[in-house]
Amino acid sequence: SLTSGCNLACRYCYARAGENTRRLSWKMVEVSINQLYQYAKEKEENEVEITFHGTGEATVEWRTLVKTVQYALQKLPVNWKLYFSLVTNGVLLSEEKVQFLKQHEFSITVSMDGLERGQNLQRPFRNGSGTFHAVVEGIRLLVKHEVEFGVRTTITGENQGEMVEFVKFCSELGCKAVYLVPYSRAGRGEEGIASVDPELFIQDYTYLLEQSEEWGIKVRTLSDDVGRVSAGFCDADGSIFAVMPDGHVSSCTRVTRADEALAEMFFVGEVSEDGVFVDPEKVSILR
Repeated sequence: SLTSGCNLACRYCYARAGENTRRLSWKMVEVSINQLYQYAKEKEENEVEITFHGTGEATVEWRTLVKTVQYALQKLPVNWKLYFSLVTNGVLLSEEKVQFLKQHEFSITVSMDGLERGQNLQRPFRNGSGTFHAVVEGIRLLVKHEVEFGVRTTITGENQGEMVEFVKFCSELGCKAVYLVPYSRAGRGEEGIASVDPELFIQDYTYLLEQSEEWGIKVRTLSDDVGRVSAGFCDADGSIFAVMPDGHVSSCTRVTRADEALAEMFFVGEVSEDGVFVDPEKVSILR
């Protein structure tokens, strides 16, 4: 997470992005990538992935993102494969940026919450103005340059009614996948957000599972994994090495700040300019 700063003020932001902005120092970026490669060597793996994730909006720090990609490729051991991915609100995408993402084969997740009313209500700019048209333009650029991407949509009681229409709209834009996620009460979304009607969600999602194939788009939601027998819900059992802007290492990308209740559990170490420390006992407990 290059920064906790953000150009949007999403009403439910789990990371409270844009408040008390911090940026990951360049030295800590270098140290983190070097440690990533060291971990892979120890596990005898030759494929790694670097994700520019939330906490803030990564494209706000575009120069650092580009520099990070260049450094990671420069230090990549011979015959290794490096994958890049990006989670973005999409509003700062331009021809030049999308061409760079295409060149380096990024996989993109664009956060977008609905048609114009729903998007502007839930994901406004910091000055309160609407973001709908800016996100749509960003998506059109991704489609134009044939960059792999999907849309992630947070469903609340506010935008639930346009879920079906929104998926159809995404298909018409050229999007091939939409991930529909009922919002969770965290960060700025702890209060003041209308709850999802579960029966209506199930009804509309079931319809979309049948209809979306005709539209040429795939839909997914969290409950798709219910039938998969597993001892854990996600990779927060120590598989994720997520570096936060202040240098904390989290094993869960949604636990981003030291003042969160879950930080004691999921913050497993820290990065300094001198190196990386991870508490093996904490990782062991998670596993």
